[in-house]
Amino acid sequence: MKRPFAVVGLTLFFVTAFFLDYETGVAASAFVMFAVSLVVSLLFGQIRKHGFLPLFFASCAVSCALLVGVTSFVYLPVISYDGSMNCAIKAEIIGSPEFRYGNCYINSRVLSLNGEDADFKIRLVFSTPPDAEPYDVVEGSFNLYALGASDESIMQSYKSQGVFLGGYPVNGVYSVIEVAESEKPFAKKILDLRESIKGALYRAFPGDSGGLAVSLIIGDRDGLSDEIYGDFKKLGISHIICVSGFHLSLWSMLILDILKKTGMKRWPADILAGIGVFMLMSVAGFTYSVIRAGVMMLVFLLSDIFMRRRDSLNSLGFALAVIILINPFAAGSVSLKLSALATLGIILYNEYISKRLNRIIFKIKHNIIRKAASGAVSSFMITFFATAFTLPVSLALYGSFNYMCFPANMLIVPLAGCSMVTCSVAALFEAFLPSRYNFIAYAGDLILNIIIKASDYLADYDFSVFRINDEKVVILLGGLFVFCLMSVFVSYFIKPVYGWTSILCAVIFTVSIVTFSNSENKETKITAADCGNGISVLISCNGENMLVGCGGTDFFGSTRISEAISDSGSGIDAAVIPNSDEKFSAYLYRIFAENKPEKVYYDSLPEGVELLLYGSEKGGFSELSGTENIHAEGVVVNDCCCVYTQTDDISALICFDPSFDFNSLPEPFKNTDVIISRGNFPAGCEYDSERLYVLLSEGVRADIIKEKLMLKGVRCVTTGNGDVVVRAEDSNVSVNS
Repeated sequence: MKRPFAVVGLTLFFVTAFFLDYETGVAASAFVMFAVSLVVSLLFGQIRKHGFLPLFFASCAVSCALLVGVTSFVYLPVISYDGSMNCAIKAEIIGSPEFRYGNCYINSRVLSLNGEDADFKIRLVFSTPPDAEPYDVVEGSFNLYALGASDESIMQSYKSQGVFLGGYPVNGVYSVIEVAESEKPFAKKILDLRESIKGALYRAFPGDSGGLAVSLIIGDRDGLSDEIYGDFKKLGISHIICVSGFHLSLWSMLILDILKKTGMKRWPADILAGIGVFMLMSVAGFTYSVIRAGVMMLVFLLSDIFMRRRDSLNSLGFALAVIILINPFAAGSVSLKLSALATLGIILYNEYISKRLNRIIFKIKHNIIRKAASGAVSSFMITFFATAFTLPVSLALYGSFNYMCFPANMLIVPLAGCSMVTCSVAALFEAFLPSRYNFIAYAGDLILNIIIKASDYLADYDFSVFRINDEKVVILLGGLFVFCLMSVFVSYFIKPVYGWTSILCAVIFTVSIVTFSNSENKETKITAADCGNGISVLISCNGENMLVGCGGTDFFGSTRISEAISDSGSGIDAAVIPNSDEKFSAYLYRIFAENKPEKVYYDSLPEGVELLLYGSEKGGFSELSGTENIHAEGVVVNDCCCVYTQTDDISALICFDPSFDFNSLPEPFKNTDVIISRGNFPAGCEYDSERLYVLLSEGVRADIIKEKLMLKGVRCVTTGNGDVVVRAEDSNVSVNS
């Protein structure tokens, strides 16, 4: 067989990714089916001689067996601690702190649980960073919970990292046991090296330039502003700030070129380049996209040492097989999916299309024009094929497609390569050269700022962005784009229809995605966050967001509303915070630190929050007017605040405190399509079977009220087990909870 590793690796990866969405019993049944198919295929001499089908069935069976095994013997025993309270835990910190939603998250390894030895990873959450370094030990009583319990995609992401549980200290009390530096493992030195590189880059490039430089070189996005990262995601160039094949191939080829120019023989140069690749993998943290790219690069260097023919598909398959054998849940990693699919698309382009295009380009006689055309066509086609293969996944994740990804990749990716080299040299000089004399840093800073300005400029072209969030539409469009791509492949062998097929496919895809996007933009989405006993509602319409309240439980509320804002693909256009009570604004400073609103309406705010609103348009609660697409009014009845919102699709009444007389409200407030209330429903509210009631509460109280209303024939949904999302378009209203 020509490419056995390609068959094994790609089969392991895709089959495992498919069965991750199903119960273990489905994978077990599939294992039996594939095992029987393997035995049957071996009975036929011709099939056995060819080898493909037996190898395919064997890989499928191994994939299912691995998934069943890791679920039964690794995942389920750990997840059984979900919901455990006041657990005595002793855990070793194994990662650097990560700051999100105003909290500090640290991956750790549990050494003991309730006095018994244990060995599994946990994601600890602290309101303030602990005074500890990696491989110190944290000890205390923790409440445990399953990571991503309310969102399947988030759960798969954590499972791919081998982290199944989260924990937070009871009453914020815990202790740190410092471990002597000499007793810490070698991995601590790698983390120290990583921090040293970050420090040198931040000294050489302050501000946004430093955050971008760190992201480009070691893949750490903590210092990258939300605006820049949002632009990169919008343009489809976020791969340049995740260490992958682009980074590893650049560095290894650079090392090889330098060593070969010194006259060093091939195999010592390859070995040194391989050591450099492994060191970069270590510094980047051995993420799955890094492992995939690193293994492929090491296979490439080994083939050069032993003078064997290189095969990129085999290398990709081998890398994926290594990862799946280490952790089958890795198939759920979004970064690995995108990395593997993009690499597959690029390999197929280089294998089947590039030679044909190069023959056409080489007919250009002028040397400079020929080189420019070759570079431009190659950059465009690589972007096209990478986008084609990742489109179904990226549409499902981000719900949008941006045609500006093509010019963005063609312009910014080469600049990113230049800046990586320049910034690395500048960081080395920073160690022994005063900053004002580090002229290379000036050049690096110039390139970084060009990248930032160019991405900001290109991301402003909203007409090129099409948003599609419905799951069925995502599948349809993804399938359509792949079909178009396959049509181009087929037309490659039928030359007369090559051009017409390409044009027809592009037109079909563009018309379809624009049509669905226009339909999507008309929709109104109301997200009532599961934030405990408080109000936190995000209303989205035509690309605008209005946040009503930030009350409830600090940690869960801030996390959920931040995720809702992120999922909307936009910032906060208007925010409504009546006063500084924790039922209204418990985690306001966290949200405003990440997403400053353009307009904010309030009568009072928690101390220090107003400092975050520099440049925002401010008004009192009684002045509430909303945004261009979301009309809003505020009213206070018996010291209880209510907000009325209206879009073209749906109207909603949001009650911060239900202890008031509903009948005293203005008439439009009483005739809304949806009533969202905290803890209970307003007194005097007549229940209407045509209206939707959303109750934000925790515990069994909400379930009791919901049951009573449903017995009366009233539609009622509650938080407590996840967010409530109401979607409306024209007269059609749907709800997910």
